[in-house]
Amino acid sequence: MKNMRPIIQAFALIICAATLAGCPCQTIDGPGEPAISLTFVPPIGSFADLEGQVSHVNVCDYEIAVYIGFESIIGTDPTGLFGSRIIQEYWSKPTFEEPLTPILFDGSFQVDITTGGIDEMANIIAVFVLPAGYLPPLLAGDPELPDELFANSLSYTMTTRFEEGK
Repeated sequence: MKNMRPIIQAFALIICAATLAGCPCQTIDGPGEPAISLTFVPPIGSFADLEGQVSHVNVCDYEIAVYIGFESIIGTDPTGLFGSRIIQEYWSKPTFEEPLTPILFDGSFQVDITTGGIDEMANIIAVFVLPAGYLPPLLAGDPELPDELFANSLSYTMTTRFEEGK
């Protein structure tokens, strides 16, 4: 996925100049507790993009970092003595080259979360609002999300996707 931020910013400046409306670098929904919501979470198996919306965030000062995760339970022990083992791994999206996604001037964002492997089967999605220009940790099968993400995020949300019928 090509970095769209310069194109979006150039387009916004053209609109600003044409309408004399001022720069759209504003805090969406005014002051308040920063928040992020997912407006469309593609079902497992889908190649559709993840979509969301921020509020109480200045769209020019922050960007979105997304991680997908795979969590599976393996080795269920029929005796109950050892239980089962949960395996987790997290991957940066959309790519290592583009780990941040711009927030559009209306506060919305769209992220391609299926850029390789079996991404469409990920059952965990984590989304962070991070300072623009900040380089988030690049994860490639890491077993957990680093504390650094939570410490540097203005807001975050996580969701779990389930296979239909399970």
